[in-house]
Formats: sequence, C-alpha cells, structure tokens
Amino acid sequence: MSEAAIPRRREASRQPISRQRVVAAWAALWLACTNPTPPHIEVRGALSPDEEPRVFLVATREKERIALSLTEARIALADDIVGAPFLLRVTLGSEKASRACGAFANVKYSLRREEHEIFLIVASGWTGSCEPNVFEALSRTLRAQFDGGR
Repeated sequence: MSEAAIPRRREASRQPISRQRVVAAWAALWLACTNPTPPHIEVRGALSPDEEPRVFLVATREKERIALSLTEARIALADDIVGAPFLLRVTLGSEKASRACGAFANVKYSLRREEHEIFLIVASGWTGSCEPNVFEALSRTLRAQFDGGR
C-alpha cells in the first residue's frame, strides 16, 4: 500500500453522513421499537367451564378504553369488587412512542380470583383509539380463556 492511499482513506472516513441516511436510521430504530407483539399468556390457575366472565376492572390509565374493549369481547364489568368473581388489573408500561390516536406501550392483564393469579397476559401495541389496538387483542385473548382456550 502506498503512502498516497492512506490519506485518501482517512479523508473518506471523515465524510459527513447524509441527512437522508440519518433519517432512515432513526426510522428503522423507531419501527423496531414500535412493532406490536401478539398477546402472550401464562396460565397460573384454572377456570371451571361454567364460570361467568365478569370482572372488576382496576386500571390507572385509559380505564374507559379498556372497559370498552372488554365489553366488546363480551366480558361483563362488575360495579363493585364485592360482587365480582374476578379482579382484572391492567398495567401500562411507559410510552415508547406516541401518535395523535394514542401511545405505544407494553400492557399487562392480570386476572385474579381472591389472592390467586389465574392468567397473566402481556402484549405491546398501540393504545387509545389507534388501530390495531392492544386492549382489543388482550381482551379477545382473555375472552378465549373463558371460552375454554378457543
């Protein structure tokens, strides 16, 4: 290798990165962080086939939207924890991205009977009024468990 080639390589490595490449790199990173994951369920207890899908909902954020997705999945909501056979605790993780319709976040549904967790269902996706909606996917998965896992 000649001495003349060495400075050219150094000069080539100092070339500025184009704005287009920077934007493309950020877009790829953003898409990688905001790809919805399907619901993953951990079964930790059993339901009897005749149990009514009626839950008392506990959520600190987006409670109205979660309640809507549960009723669309044919899961009844109890007004009082005393009369509810199940407690559904919904936890939203920190927002990874946002749009006008909602935010992208990890969401966890924990279905409990008394002090025992029966199901833990986890997914990531868009919340709020965004489509596809992570609350709808999780509520359908929960309903399938009441229907015998179908």
